[in-house]
Amino acid sequence: MSNESPSPSLTSLLLSTSSQLFKAATQSAFLVAAGDGTLTKAKLSEWLAQDRLYAQAYIGFVGSLLAHAQLPTQHIPFPHHDDSVHWRILHTLRAALDNIFRELKFFEDVAEKYGLDLEARSTDAPFGPAIATTNYINLFERFCSPINPDDPHGANWVLLNGLIVLWATERCYLEAWQFAARQSDISRAPASDADGGALREHFIPNWTGQEFAAFVQQLEQLVNDLMDKEMLFLTEDAQDECKELWEEVLDIERRFWPEL
Repeated sequence: MSNESPSPSLTSLLLSTSSQLFKAATQSAFLVAAGDGTLTKAKLSEWLAQDRLYAQAYIGFVGSLLAHAQLPTQHIPFPHHDDSVHWRILHTLRAALDNIFRELKFFEDVAEKYGLDLEARSTDAPFGPAIATTNYINLFERFCSPINPDDPHGANWVLLNGLIVLWATERCYLEAWQFAARQSDISRAPASDADGGALREHFIPNWTGQEFAAFVQQLEQLVNDLMDKEMLFLTEDAQDECKELWEEVLDIERRFWPEL
C-alpha cells in the first residue's frame, strides 16, 4: 500500500502561488471605502460602468466555452448528467449566462434607484473601456477563436484554460466583496453612506451570498474534475501556463478597482 499523499488539486496549486498579487486583487482601497460607506456615487459609477462592459464581454466568453465543451457520444439521461463532467460544465455555463443577464438588469435597477451612472467614464479612458477592462475583453476574446486542429493539447486543454480564467475572475470577485463586507459598520444605517446605501443594501449582499459562493465552488470543482477525468497531466510547462493565466487575471483584477 502506498503512503504517498494525494497530489494537490490544480486550483489548490494556483491558490498557493502569488499570495501578494491575490491580496492586491481582492483588498484594494476602493473595497475598503465600498464596505465602510465612504465611497462616493461618482466613484461607484465609474467602477459600475466598467463592470457593465466586463459583463457584456463575459457573455461572448462563456459562449465560446460552451462551444469548446465535448459532449459524450453515448446517451446520458438528464438525471445522470452529474456523471459527465462535460454535461456538468454545460449546465454550469448555461447558469453563468442566466446569471450575467440577471446581473445586467440588476445594475440598471440599482443605478436607477440610487442615481448612479452606468456610462460614467474612467479617469484613464474618458472615451471608452478603461485599460483593465480592455485587458479583460482581450483575454476573453482569446478563447473565441476556433481551435487549431493541429494543437496537440486539443479542445479539452483550451476548455480547461478557459475554465481557469472563469473561476479565477469569480473567485477574485467573491473574495473582494467578502473583504468589503468585513469593513462594514453594521451599527450605522446604509442610507447614511456616501452612495445612499447602494453597496451595503444591494451590491455587497448580492456578491457575498451563499448562491454566488456555491457557484464559485462549482467552477473550482469543474476545473479539478476536468483535469482528473480527462487525465490532462500537468507537465511543468502546462503548470506554468496555468499559473500565467491565474496571475494574468490577478493583475487585471488588481487594476480593475478604481484608484481613490
